[in-house]
Amino acid sequence: MTKNNILKKIRNCSLPIFCDDDDGKWLFNNGEDIKECSELYEAFSQIIKADLDFHFEINLKYYDAQKNCLKSEAQLICCHNFNDVIEAVYFYPESFIIPDKYKDDYSKQAIAFLNKLQNYLMIINVKDTVDSKEKINFERKYIKAKRGKKYFKELAKMEAKATITRACNKKCIKYRDVEYLKADDNIIAAILKEDKKTRIFRQYSNSSSRVGKKYFVLDNDNNYKLLIEIIKEDIIPFKEFKPSVKDYKLSKCKSAKEYKEQLYNYFIQDDISQENFNEDSLISIATFKINEKY
Repeated sequence: MTKNNILKKIRNCSLPIFCDDDDGKWLFNNGEDIKECSELYEAFSQIIKADLDFHFEINLKYYDAQKNCLKSEAQLICCHNFNDVIEAVYFYPESFIIPDKYKDDYSKQAIAFLNKLQNYLMIINVKDTVDSKEKINFERKYIKAKRGKKYFKELAKMEAKATITRACNKKCIKYRDVEYLKADDNIIAAILKEDKKTRIFRQYSNSSSRVGKKYFVLDNDNNYKLLIEIIKEDIIPFKEFKPSVKDYKLSKCKSAKEYKEQLYNYFIQDDISQENFNEDSLISIATFKINEKY
């Protein structure tokens, strides 16, 4: 409903109703006036008088105008919306941390997401936000002057420029089509030593060639370790696969038979397709090279 239509009928709306005008607000009558909220969480937070708390710590970096040097100050912040936490990671990927005593604020899934996001921003060289010398000099210019319309207009223009510069990240474009793989530490170590150069994939009827595809290799804590590229691919029936000694030992199996059974069980549990896996199903033995190490 549009805002004008809602405002005519909202007098009796004590629960939020969405206004799909350009501003996209949630509106409700709290008994005194009409409240407008950007998010549904915010609206219900006011209705039930309860908040979610998310604590984190960042280093606020700024230029000391008097000493003309960069300074850093650790600050503990509490916000009530997970989007605000994501924003903090985006603008402070170098220094963002969740102190141990506040980790219960977050689910295991949320922490995994934040770790992956933070580590991704680090490998594409996104830095903590810091006021530029240009902005400091700008503030100096107006420190004694009246901050009228011109000040706010110029400040908005400067901040917009800084935001666009931050968002135009060439490495993000470079990694746009890169996919993800998880690996245990011993597998990653073996890849680095070049003791392991292949990865086995399940082959579906609609699978395309993986040659040329690139994958980030992450450890179990979502730390980025490697960027690999598939350089060769052999498609064979699963029943013809013969694991090497290195293959099954790296997977902590006692024999090739145990490793093959483990792999078979992994493939039959794959639920992204309606294709049933069996001994005649195809697999891809992909040979890769290391492009980058982190």
